[in-house]
Amino acid sequence: MFNKDIPGSGEKKKSKSSRSKTRKEKAPVVTENLPVVAPTEELTRPDPDMATQPLSSMDFSQLEVKPIDVTVNGTSSLIPQKVKCQQIEAAFASHVGMIRDNNEDSLTVFMGTIPRSENVPEQLFGFFAVADGMGGHENGEVASNIAIRTTSKNVVNEFYLRALSGLKPGSTGETPGEILVRLIENTNQLIIEQGQEARHNMGTTLTCIIILGSMAYVGHIGDSRLYGVNKETRQLQQITKDHSLVARLVEAGALTAQEALDSPQRSVLYRSLGQRLEMSADTDFFRISEYTHLVLCSDGLWDMLPDMSISYIINKYDEPATICQELINSANSAGGEDNVSVIVIKL
Repeated sequence: MFNKDIPGSGEKKKSKSSRSKTRKEKAPVVTENLPVVAPTEELTRPDPDMATQPLSSMDFSQLEVKPIDVTVNGTSSLIPQKVKCQQIEAAFASHVGMIRDNNEDSLTVFMGTIPRSENVPEQLFGFFAVADGMGGHENGEVASNIAIRTTSKNVVNEFYLRALSGLKPGSTGETPGEILVRLIENTNQLIIEQGQEARHNMGTTLTCIIILGSMAYVGHIGDSRLYGVNKETRQLQQITKDHSLVARLVEAGALTAQEALDSPQRSVLYRSLGQRLEMSADTDFFRISEYTHLVLCSDGLWDMLPDMSISYIINKYDEPATICQELINSANSAGGEDNVSVIVIKL
């Protein structure tokens, strides 16, 4: 069932008819420097029956963290939570989807102002992040939770609290993007350490953005995405690059975009948090005046809805909370094969 009023949704739904409807698990991450060749046996997804089996009981109590989820009265909610500060309005929501039993996504939204100081006017500050955990059941939840909590804490300490004390973020000469990458590297190390203590591999994607005054700084690893709606053209643009095997093959001309959507390898990542110490996050920056809206999301959204449908919903509804709700409803109507988490920022 899909919304016929949304352009492109019918085509997308048809393309998914050939896919397995078993619960989708992230496949293991492969090495960074892959040659552009057909997938090997090691890269294939595990047998669906095995992939959906619960893990043996593990004690994660020493982590002292709980999954971050958007809930109302203890249940997953489609009611977006709203935040507004100065000229920026944001909303966020997360849902388990129609097939999964648990939500391995985590997200955060933090907004505030940095009061004016000597020679520096008042500035807007915001931090927004989405993480999609891998490893199955408790492991994915814990990994994404660590990514969000640790990175959020360090970003607030490094940027916001230092600014409140009249200090510049980071070490002398570091750009905001370089600081963000360093903080993500620290998060990666912690996830690896916690995974070793639990004796189980776990990983997560992480896509985050810092808004500081008129500028935005991006940190990204994995296949969650940051989109922007161009202010002049009203066209949806994918700002981040997917660190997936199929995205690399499409870029090399070895697969078409449609073949990538239908590929059983579409969840294989070559870069994510928690897989190895030597990792590098992508970073970017831009002026927020370039866009009307920014959208951060896990692959549970874009794997269900084509960009055309996402763009249509954003331009039709405009208001962040409504956009969140419509995007999640549409993803679930298209099959809801994965957890879906969305942050919408109206600039």
